[in-house]
Amino acid sequence: MRLTERDAETETQSSTSQRESVLKSRALRKPLFHLAAICSLAAVFYLPYYVPQRPSNSYSWMFSYNNRAGVLILLVLMTGWVLSTRGLNLNTPSPAPARPLSRKWLLIALLLVICGCCAMYSRAGRYGAYNEANYQIERIWLLSQGKIPYADFEFPYGPLLLYGPLLLKRIFSADVGSAYYTFWAVNWVVGTFLLFKLISDSNYPTNAKRSIFLTIFFVGLFGMLCLGTNYTFFRFVCPLLFITLFQRRLNRDQHGPRLFAAVKGTVFTLILLLISPETAIAFAFGSVCIASIWIFRTDSARSLPHCLPYFC
Repeated sequence: MRLTERDAETETQSSTSQRESVLKSRALRKPLFHLAAICSLAAVFYLPYYVPQRPSNSYSWMFSYNNRAGVLILLVLMTGWVLSTRGLNLNTPSPAPARPLSRKWLLIALLLVICGCCAMYSRAGRYGAYNEANYQIERIWLLSQGKIPYADFEFPYGPLLLYGPLLLKRIFSADVGSAYYTFWAVNWVVGTFLLFKLISDSNYPTNAKRSIFLTIFFVGLFGMLCLGTNYTFFRFVCPLLFITLFQRRLNRDQHGPRLFAAVKGTVFTLILLLISPETAIAFAFGSVCIASIWIFRTDSARSLPHCLPYFC
């Protein structure tokens, strides 16, 4: 009995000392973590000013900030953080059926969006072009005069943002400004619906769907102040919704060929090219990575020929 009690005491002392050492190491890691975070932010926001760049018609060049250097530094730092912290040791739960959002939140969000669009148009839009709308309306007017986008004039977004307002102009015989603001409001309404659907249909097991939806919604509403179709939910939510639909298609075809997933991924990429090319590139890269992981995790070598055209 005495030996057993002594063994228990030694085990207790060793566990106590281990806990103390763990607490001390955590206390030392916190200042290092904060210091590394500050240095990382300083590197992203400070170092690119010293990297030379070619002259261009952009605000970053006017302020001598090299965007490419900033993105490269950010990617390197993110990779370093992920590897050093092992993804912050996050243990995400497995997908499971989750309760969808109540439709009353969709109705409230749509009502706020419609009121916001009407308020912005009455305060600024009806007097002509304002902020981002100035750039967009000017490009649509050039298109209506027979100019060819991407050849006769510069436009960094997809052709849908040009031809959509032009189609409304010709259907309703409206001026360019009215057609543009109508298309802009439709983008906000459709984008809000897609955001609601994205979060409501998610199979992530959480009870905070309402908080997630309202947080993203109210933060995104500030984009309405720009009056630009390039700052609506429609442009930013579509790639997120498409990547979830693509992954669900892969899960559905887990024990069979993934031809339908490859076709769906290709169609989604083409749609995003019409909206915004950079989102299409990001979607294509992400979907190829997801498809590659699924193919090599399961014995689905037979589905590889179906996915090769999509990979190309």
